[in-house]
Amino acid sequence: MFSTKNGGLDWIRSEVPIADSFSFISSQIGFMAGGPNDTNLYRSEDGGSTWVDISDGIKKSTDSSLLKYSLPVFTSDDYGLLAVYEKNQNTYNQVLIFESIDLGSSWQLKDSFFTLENNSDQAPLIVQASSFEDYIVWIPGASL
Repeated sequence: MFSTKNGGLDWIRSEVPIADSFSFISSQIGFMAGGPNDTNLYRSEDGGSTWVDISDGIKKSTDSSLLKYSLPVFTSDDYGLLAVYEKNQNTYNQVLIFESIDLGSSWQLKDSFFTLENNSDQAPLIVQASSFEDYIVWIPGASL
């Protein structure tokens, strides 16, 4: 990852974890989803200079040993939603929705639902979130 603080005159390279996607919700706070099979979620509080794996804290709130993460979506400065697949008997068949009220420092289970099938290796995505009760989840290759 490369960043600049002077309009592109100079660039700073940062070492990052293995990740497929990332997003920043401010100039300092960002998230990366990745690792082997998208099974890790990382958070940065310093503009991407360092990253902390926060997936263990989320895993403790489930019975699953394997969760597949997407990137969180924030509806306000503090409130965010995170969609996660939970692996059960070699298939991803449950979607867990977590919420955060502290810019993603901590996550609590908000909702869950089962899907009948999933023919995709992609994690579910919250494609729109206009409030804590109004959000859309897209699950590639799945049906309810």
